[in-house]
Amino acid sequence: MFASPVSSTRTIKHTHTMSNDSVDLKEYVPKLKKQVSSETYRQTHFDVDDERQEQKTFHLSIRKYCKNLPTSTISPICIKGKRCRLYITDRIGASNLKNLKTLGVTHAVDLSDGSEHHSSSDIEYMRISEHILDKPEYPIVEKIGRKAVDFISHVLAKKLENVVVVYCTMGISRSATVTLQYLMDRGMSLKESWKLLKSSRPFVNPNLGFWEQLSELEKRTTGNITMTTRDYVIAELLEFWPSIGLDFANIVADRVLDVPFEDMITGTFLDAAVKSLRMFNTRKK
Repeated sequence: MFASPVSSTRTIKHTHTMSNDSVDLKEYVPKLKKQVSSETYRQTHFDVDDERQEQKTFHLSIRKYCKNLPTSTISPICIKGKRCRLYITDRIGASNLKNLKTLGVTHAVDLSDGSEHHSSSDIEYMRISEHILDKPEYPIVEKIGRKAVDFISHVLAKKLENVVVVYCTMGISRSATVTLQYLMDRGMSLKESWKLLKSSRPFVNPNLGFWEQLSELEKRTTGNITMTTRDYVIAELLEFWPSIGLDFANIVADRVLDVPFEDMITGTFLDAAVKSLRMFNTRKK
């Protein structure tokens, strides 16, 4: 096990050779500024003394982004040539017992942060006693992932009729991370696992710390990293904001990955974009 997967002193080896010092951010920031909500950009543009207000404002923009996503969809994770026996959803989807029954769900991995847990006499739940933070510095792979992967593997191997659903509050970060860890445990690379998960649930978005932990896990077990945290940041930025272009996506990745995870608000790719804007504003002063 790696001792400190999300250390504030971590070093990320960049493969991109563009020099940040030689790039004028004024060419790229306006493109990104148009894409970030006014609430988020206002918070990064002006000095804010109250950190709690900053977090409140940022999370408002996250909620605005998430509100139209079909997070309650119960998304199938189907390995080619095999019957689908693994699903991922959010807390609302996990509460739809009628749909779960239709899909044949027999077991559930509950990674949500709610105090109220769903229950059904027809479903066996894996509960996590501690509060699982959706924060980039939380060691989810080491503390939670292995237990969840063992649970899923045991359940699916025990009986062919068993079907598992993995869920968290939104079905975007924590449950996605554990699902990716399970697929990697089955022998898939991180890149292959991501491609499979995204094909079923396009809006999944593990925070950057969780992704780095998965990358470290892949390197430790296979000696190779098929999709670095930097690759992940660039891919998500280009998918969400294609108009910013590859050049600015590279700049964002280089700058943001030098910021300690604990200094980020959520560690999402949107957080990465906001961090880049904040750095630009600081530089202007």
